Amino acid sequence: MATYINLVNELLRRLNEVQIDLANFGTTKNVQSLAKDAVNSSIREILQEAQEWPFTLVTYEHTLEVGTKT
Repeated sequence: MATYINLVNELLRRLNEVQIDLANFGTTKNVQSLAKDAVNSSIREILQEAQEWPFTLVTYEHTLEVGTKT
């Protein structure tokens, strides 16, 4: 499964730019920051357009018992 950092690095590879690692992920600048923003925006747009896709909705039942903190 692709993670956020994997998607960003794939985009950076296609642009022939320096990839980032987890240690530097929070302190990126310039093209690396633009790539992070582009991936984030794309994910948000996909999820907003397809709000009824099964993987975006999760429903389940959970029976609670009084006094058990479960």
